[in-house]
Amino acid sequence: MKTPAKFALALLLGWPLLPAIDATARDKAIKNSGVVKACSRYGNGCVSGAVRPAKWGHEVQLKSGTWIDCRQDCGRALLEETIDFWDSQADKARVAAP
Repeated sequence: MKTPAKFALALLLGWPLLPAIDATARDKAIKNSGVVKACSRYGNGCVSGAVRPAKWGHEVQLKSGTWIDCRQDCGRALLEETIDFWDSQADKARVAAP
């Protein structure tokens, strides 16, 4: 097998592992800090919240004290449920509109 073909095969076989590698790095960063800070994409300021491991991943604490599931990204979940809530809703409505 030629070198470009080997490279292409390695890339195809390794491609599904890239998100897992990224998630592992993110999880290590969360474990080391215990706090996530995120800044608004709409100029609404920054917010931070504690992060804890949960049964199905991680949870982030809102300012009210409520813990919510991080889904894929704790910082993004924190933004979308706090300072970017209404802007995020508007974006979702634009995407869902026919």
